Amino acid sequence: MVANNQSIIYDVEENAERILPDIPNNLRVTNPIDGSAILLPLSPPDFIPEVLVCGGTQTDTIDPLLLSSQTPATSQCSRIRLDEAGIARGWEVEHMLEPRIMPELVHLPNGQVLIT
Repeated sequence: MVANNQSIIYDVEENAERILPDIPNNLRVTNPIDGSAILLPLSPPDFIPEVLVCGGTQTDTIDPLLLSSQTPATSQCSRIRLDEAGIARGWEVEHMLEPRIMPELVHLPNGQVLIT
C-alpha cells in the first residue's frame, strides 16, 4: 500500500505490516494530488514483485480548496523490488518526459507500461 510518501506491505493472513522506505524526494501520491502505482510483470525464474509509482507532487500539504491548474506536478517515477535486497536498496528514481498528476498506468502486451 502507498499513501502520501509512505508505503507498507500488508500481510492479510498474518494481519501484519512491514514498513518500507519512504518514496524519495518528498513525493506525495495521495488524493487530491494523486500519483498511480502498478505491479510490474512477474518474470521467471524468481518472480520477484516490483512496484512502480509515478506522478503526484512534491508539495508538502495542499488545501483541496486551493488546488488549481498551477499546482505543481512531478515527473518522478519510483520503483522498488519487494525482496530483501530490493527493500534494503530502497526506491529507485526515474523520470517521465513531463510531470503528471492523476496518471493511469496500463500494462501493454509487449511488457511496457503506458502512462497517460
